[in-house]
Amino acid sequence: MLDESSRFKLVFAKLQDVLEEDTRKEPVKTKVEFRRTGEVSREELDEIDKLRRIVLEATGPEPMSFTTT
Repeated sequence: MLDESSRFKLVFAKLQDVLEEDTRKEPVKTKVEFRRTGEVSREELDEIDKLRRIVLEATGPEPMSFTTT
């Protein structure tokens, strides 16, 4: 069983991998967008949900699986 520190390191490394992969697929836009405070786009909500699922999978009681589709 992994201790909390090891689990955090695994989750953090996976998040970095996912973000780097997304950056390679769609380079960061240089355009600056001004929005009202609290306004969140559909894409941002999807990204938050994706990262939440990764963290829950990595920290849940079930065995960890870092496969991506």
